[in-house]
Order: sequence, then C-alpha cells, then structure tokens
Amino acid sequence: MTKGDWERAFEKNRGESRDSLSGALGIRESRLHDISGGGDRPREELLSVFPESPSVLPDSWENVFCGKQEAAPPSSIPTPTESVVQPEEPVPPTTPAKPARPRPPSPPPYSGTSQPAVLKPLQSHLDNLWASILLHSPEKPRNLLLCGSGPGEGVTFLSFHLALFLYLEYNLKVLYVDTDPGGKRPYLQGSSKQSFPGLGAYFNQGRPLDSLILKTEFPGFFILPGGDLGNTAKTSTIIGEKESVEALMDYTATHFHAAIFDGTPVLRSPGILGLAKAVDQVVLVCRYKVSRREVSSLALAKLRECGAPVLGVILNDRRYPIPSRVYKILK
Repeated sequence: MTKGDWERAFEKNRGESRDSLSGALGIRESRLHDISGGGDRPREELLSVFPESPSVLPDSWENVFCGKQEAAPPSSIPTPTESVVQPEEPVPPTTPAKPARPRPPSPPPYSGTSQPAVLKPLQSHLDNLWASILLHSPEKPRNLLLCGSGPGEGVTFLSFHLALFLYLEYNLKVLYVDTDPGGKRPYLQGSSKQSFPGLGAYFNQGRPLDSLILKTEFPGFFILPGGDLGNTAKTSTIIGEKESVEALMDYTATHFHAAIFDGTPVLRSPGILGLAKAVDQVVLVCRYKVSRREVSSLALAKLRECGAPVLGVILNDRRYPIPSRVYKILK
C-alpha cells in the first residue's frame, strides 16, 4: 500500500469517528459552534477536548452539553477539605455587683425554752400585721405605739406578742416598753405582785435607761417595765418633759431594731399623748363586741389633735356570727 493509500484510509476513519461522536452527543454541528461561543472555531479543536474514546462518555458530561443539569466533579477526583473554625461565642459583659447594704448587728440565736404556746397560732396574724405596718409606713418604724380607747381591748396582749414575734421570726433586737404600772404584765412568769423600777423611775428620778431595762432568756428580747404604783410617771411629766421623751426615743432607735410601746387607754390617761407625738407610728386597737364606735372615734380624734402619726386601726378578736353559707347566698 502506497503512502497516499494510508493517508486516505486515515482520513476516512477520522471522519467516521466524528460522525459517531455527534450521534452519541445528540447535537448538531451548529450546536457545537454555539457552545464554542459562536465563532469560526474548527470542529477539530472542539472535539479535541474530549477523551480519545468519544463513544464512552460519562453521563454527567452528556447532561451538561445537552442542557439537563450542572456538571458534578468526577468521584475519582478528591475534593479538598478545609478545616472549619467555629467562631467563639461572645462572652456577655459582666455587670459589677452592687455593694451590700450595711445591716445592723444581729442578736445571738435564741437559746430559751419558754416560748409561749399561744404564739404559734398567732404567727400568721402577727406576720400580716407587721407586713401591713411596713407597707403603709413611709419608713421602717423604729418606735411603734399600740393603744386603745379603753381597757380590755387587748393592747397588752398584741404588743407583747408582736415584740416577741419580731425577735423569734425576724431575728430583730426588740424592746418591749410597758407604760402601765397597774396593768397586766405578761413578762412576769412568777408572782404578778413583783415590781421593778422602770419607766416611772426614768421620768421621775432621771435614772439611766441602761439600769432599768431587763434582760430575758431570749438574747435579743428586752423589757422596760412601767414601774411600781408608788413610782408612776405623772401625766404632766410625760407631756411637759419633751427632752426626756425625745431622749427615750433616740435611745430606743439607736440601741434596738424596733421598740414596741404598750400604751395605756387614751381617754383614761392623757399622758400617753406625749409619747404618741414622739413615736414613729401609732396604731389604735379596737376589740370586737368590746369597743364602742363613738368611744373609738373620740380616741382617734384625740390622737390626731395632738399631731400623733396615726397609721391605722386593728380590729382585735374579730368573729363572724353570720354563717359562711349566708354570705355565699348574699353574694
């Protein structure tokens, strides 16, 4: 075979390969030119980008040139992996802690064993009473006076147990001040005839309060007795000696967290008005079926006339004579 015969056979085989490639791709010759950008690029240059065996093409390549989907890289070509650095979470700004408020020194823990049994059922009522006093007071009262219009209204009972409750429940250093030498003295466990120089000796003789205040088995609970009947503070002394009354209030406010004054009846001993003007708050006590409305109103008017800071009224020993089922029907 001559050289010309070899060249003609080579060109023939080359033409058949081109036709089979176009048939495998399913596109026309003009489509090949469109892919190349629409220029006069020869078909030989377009076909040279495919493998040497054009009859075997990956499906993904055929889909690309047929306009079906985007090309995916062959599985044999490894995809470089990049290490993903997770961003650090921002740390919230920390607010500086507020300095704690200074508190008065706390009394030592209770070590006594003679806690009144009546105090347990009264605990919730006394707690509500103290909460109401704090809620309606512009400032926390250091000196609180409880008084009534007449005897038998339960002023001593409420005053003494409220003072003891404040120590046992809130760990406050409390002073109970008895202003009635002839009244009941719940702090005396033995004979009630025993007497101590107390408030009367302070006003009449000018004795220092440190020598008159009694300690109890409760480390944070103290008592200032009213004195004996022979050394009762005169009404004119309490009302006229304003310096002594103010010194008493300053002493109790400085040495105790709270001082509860057990006041005498307003209409029977006007000297209590001198203390009512000097304390932080005054609470009038009325008793169910004992206090009369007209008498209690008169006592309240006396307190307001002298400028006493009256906080409110306590209705003691309240009862419900009408059955609850009747109240439900009325609703």
